[in-house]
Amino acid sequence: MGYITFACPSCSSEITTNETYAGKSARCPHCSREINIPDPNPKPEPVRELKDFIITTTPTVEGKTIQAYLGIVAYEAISGVNLLKFLSASVRNAVGGRATSYEGELEKTRQMALDGMGFKAQEMGGNAVIAAKMDYEVFGERNDMLLVSAYGTAVKLS
Repeated sequence: MGYITFACPSCSSEITTNETYAGKSARCPHCSREINIPDPNPKPEPVRELKDFIITTTPTVEGKTIQAYLGIVAYEAISGVNLLKFLSASVRNAVGGRATSYEGELEKTRQMALDGMGFKAQEMGGNAVIAAKMDYEVFGERNDMLLVSAYGTAVKLS
């Protein structure tokens, strides 16, 4: 058996307890507030899928009827570009050519934003996002962070 060490979220005191108490509630011995003892080996979240889900830039979906407009849905994905990718892209920018490592990071971040938007629409009861748009931003001290925003209207199609 091992031990778990964590900080109380209320008073920031360090607490150590037996790992058999992981996932249970207890009182902090310092401030007496109720706390949840963290699990040192959390179970991975189930894989979510966007099965039979439509994301389109158009205001309608051919052959489908919009049963309900559920509201605006948005998701922002941020990704850091490591120093090696950043330097590689800088050299490519100076001499010409494609910065494939940077492109790969952008593609991954774009897909995270689209998936996140779709999952939020599903949580609202939708099976599609119409009028979808995306924005891209580069920021950070060395322009080494990518922000991709995806937004549109969540709808229920029949």
